[in-house]
Amino acid sequence: MRLSKALWIPFLTAIIIISLTIPLSQACSDDWIDEWCDDDWFEDYSFEDDLPGDVNGDGKVDLTDLSEAILAWGSNSSHPRWNPKADVVEDGEIDILDILRIIILFGNRANAWDLVFEDVCGRGTILKINLAKKCFQFITPDKDYGVRNATCMRLAKFRSCRCMREESEEGRGRLIIIKHLDDELRLLAVAHDSQKDLCITIAWDRQTQTRYFLIDKVGIED
Repeated sequence: MRLSKALWIPFLTAIIIISLTIPLSQACSDDWIDEWCDDDWFEDYSFEDDLPGDVNGDGKVDLTDLSEAILAWGSNSSHPRWNPKADVVEDGEIDILDILRIIILFGNRANAWDLVFEDVCGRGTILKINLAKKCFQFITPDKDYGVRNATCMRLAKFRSCRCMREESEEGRGRLIIIKHLDDELRLLAVAHDSQKDLCITIAWDRQTQTRYFLIDKVGIED
C-alpha cells in the first residue's frame, strides 16, 4: 500500500501539535530531548563524505589536503602513516595517482547544505540542514542564529511501510526530525525530502521569548 503525499500533511501536523503541548518548563530540560529521540521511532545515521580529495574534511580541496596526502605517501592500511581519505583512487595505497587526483580536484567544495527550506507564508524564516554533519542554520527577519550542531537529528524508521522504507534506502523520501535545545534557541523541525519537499519548523528564542514558524509546503518548488 503506497502512502500518498496527501497523508503526509496531517501526519506531520499531528507531530507539531503534539510538540506544542509540551510545557515550556519541560522544554528546558534534557528529558524533552530524550523522549523525542526514542529509538522506537528514530534511528541514528551517518553519511560518507561525498567530496573526493578533501583529506582533512574541511569541505574544500586545497593545498592542505595535498600536504596531508604527501605526508601519507607510500603508506598502506598497515602503515602508521596511513590516511584512508588520502587514498582518493581507492587502490589501498597512497601514491602518485592519489596526488595527481587531488591536484585535479583542486578548488572543489562540498555542498554545505543538503536541504534548504524557506517559509512560503511571508514570515521570512529559513532553515538549512546538513545531514552529514548533523547541523543546521536557522534564519529569521530579526536574527541569523548561525550554524549549530543539532542536539538530536535523526531519520524516521519505516519498517511497516515498504514503499517508504525503499525510498529511504534509495536516499529520497526521508523523514528528518531535528530537536534542538541550548541557552538561546529551542527548535523542532520535521522535514520530508521528497521530490516536492515539505518542512514544518517551530523555534523559540529563549532569551526574547519570541516564537518563529516556518512552513514550506508540498508542491511549492518549480
